[in-house]
Amino acid sequence: MNFLFVDDEPEILEWYVDLFRFMAPEAKLTVAADGKAALESCRSTQFSLIVTDCNMPDMDGMEFIKRLRSEDTLSRAAPVIIASGRDLPVDFIGKHANVHEIQKPINGQILLKLSSKLTKIPIF
Repeated sequence: MNFLFVDDEPEILEWYVDLFRFMAPEAKLTVAADGKAALESCRSTQFSLIVTDCNMPDMDGMEFIKRLRSEDTLSRAAPVIIASGRDLPVDFIGKHANVHEIQKPINGQILLKLSSKLTKIPIF
């Protein structure tokens, strides 16, 4: 099981890793500081779940998801959770299969419940 976390803030990436280590201690946890690095990781690894920030420099979360779904990547069909401090355009979620939105500030319990549902990993 492989998880990818994408955010330009190192503290947030560290928080994700700590949180998901608790949820799935056996999982491989990968981090990326922007959408470009994340897309590169998705070309070589099949992720079980991707959690991405919406607002990032160079390639934001929405552009990352568009490219993830349209390019030939190993993680093309992986469930994606996009974290945003603002509402995403209504048609964005509908256009991209298996994309789920979570509002910032992120509640760890809500994120774990959604992740558990998407990955079928029970939370203990």
